[in-house]
Amino acid sequence: MMLCSSTPLILLVFCSFSYFVVINGRITITVDSSSSEERHKPREKEPCCTDRMKNQDESDIDCGGLQCPKCRDMRKCTSPNDCLSDVCLDGTCIPSPSCRDQIQNQGETDVDCGGRMCRKCQDMKTCIHSYDCLSGVCINNTCIPSPSCRDQMQNQDETDIDCGGRTCPKCQDMKICNISCDCLSDVCINNICIPSSSCMDQIRDQDETDIDCGGQTCPKCQDMKTCIHSYDCLSGVCINNTCIPSPSCMDQIRDQDETDIDCGGQTCPKCQDMKTCNTPQDCLSDVCINNICIPSPSCLDQIQNQDETDIDCGGMTVSAVFVLTMNAFHHLPVKIKYRTKMRLMLIVVARFVRNAAMVKLAIPVWTV
Repeated sequence: MMLCSSTPLILLVFCSFSYFVVINGRITITVDSSSSEERHKPREKEPCCTDRMKNQDESDIDCGGLQCPKCRDMRKCTSPNDCLSDVCLDGTCIPSPSCRDQIQNQGETDVDCGGRMCRKCQDMKTCIHSYDCLSGVCINNTCIPSPSCRDQMQNQDETDIDCGGRTCPKCQDMKICNISCDCLSDVCINNICIPSSSCMDQIRDQDETDIDCGGQTCPKCQDMKTCIHSYDCLSGVCINNTCIPSPSCMDQIRDQDETDIDCGGQTCPKCQDMKTCNTPQDCLSDVCINNICIPSPSCLDQIQNQDETDIDCGGMTVSAVFVLTMNAFHHLPVKIKYRTKMRLMLIVVARFVRNAAMVKLAIPVWTV
């Protein structure tokens, strides 16, 4: 539609969803209603590293991941690549190097301690100098607790762990010592604290019969130690206050294969005259008659010897035999029966009288 006039002609023409303005036959303004509506709609923003939002693969807001810059210290991370420091610890970017990165770096002597930068190390951590340790003690490159009497270590001048020496308390029994003053018992023997008044103090005390043995309290004594009773001795034999080995040839007991006390048999020495015997080998005289060792040569040895004219008779020796036999008679063992004693005496007397009459030496016989 068109209108004519001397004044400017302004037409508003609508066409579908658009309209335009015609002034004096010229279109001056065109408006598309559909595009206008679209322009008025809000547009969705695309994710980026400056949107102040944690999106994409960021580990923290606008940092980390493959798209955005690395994160500063103390920002969240999932890997060291997320951090400017390249240290991600427990999901946090840690300054590196630092005393909290759980890495032994800088001048640290152990992880995050020691050296001139980080705090001093706890006990048993690695060190180089004493100032690396809280205790101030570095031994064999290890921080050691400062010496004390409660550190469960033998240090200072202790003789055993936490005892002995000039600083710590005295040691209990059986601990190591240097001198008696190191021990509660005040007894130090062979560098061991020994209970006082005991069976190990190398002192004869209590009711001991010898040093640390005998009596009712201590162990029995070894052979040749001093004793009072047989129960003081391991051997069970106490003779002349001395423990004697048993069985032996010195125990004053007829044991083993002895034929008399401590003599005869295969083990002990041969027996003296008038001792009990089983065979001639049991006797020093090598004569055993009626189980008695008989002096030899003699007039009782059942051997023709001396100047005898027959076995145990004749000759000039009867006087000496008589004296020997009469002297021995008083020492005969009780074990010999009475009739045997009488028989021996009658034999000697009869032979003495007979020989004395023959050689006319009756009087000199009694003066031999």
